[in-house]
Formats: sequence, structure tokens, C-alpha cells
Amino acid sequence: MENVCPVFLKTALHLHSPAIQQNTDDLLQQNHSSATDHPLDSQFTADVLRHVLEGYNVLSWLAMDANTRDRLSCLPIHVQVLMQLYHMTAALA
Repeated sequence: MENVCPVFLKTALHLHSPAIQQNTDDLLQQNHSSATDHPLDSQFTADVLRHVLEGYNVLSWLAMDANTRDRLSCLPIHVQVLMQLYHMTAALA
């Protein structure tokens, strides 16, 4: 797909470590509950990927076709706009 589509979507999953952003005193006083942790704090790639893809799914519904009442693409709206900008600049060049 990289060679076919000029706008190749790559999702970079960054492991989020709360210890980097907090000092050790805060970590000692904090009580972690798995129910209140953010999905991006998970140690499991599947949980992080599920959270990211659910967000992409929600964003893809922002661009709907008025006739069919379906989304135009499964890509998020900001990626669709970037693709439109690319195609416009390619047409001008």
C-alpha cells in the first residue's frame, strides 16, 4: 500500500509511561486502579490499538455523504483533508 497510495497511514503507538511525567513522591502516594487507568497507559498493545482505532472510527463519521448517509471513508477527517490537499497540489504541479 505504501507504493500505491501517496498518503500512507502509519499509526505510531507510543508507550506511555506515567513515571516519566511524575516524580517518585507522586507515584508513592498514588493508588492505581485498573478501572480508572487510561487505555493508553496499558501495557498491552491490543488495548492501546483498540483505543486508537476506536478514536479513528469516531473521527471518520465526521465526513458523511448526504445522499447515502454513510461515511465517505473509514479514515479520520483530518487524514481525508490531508489527502485532498495532496491531490490538489499534485494537480497544480
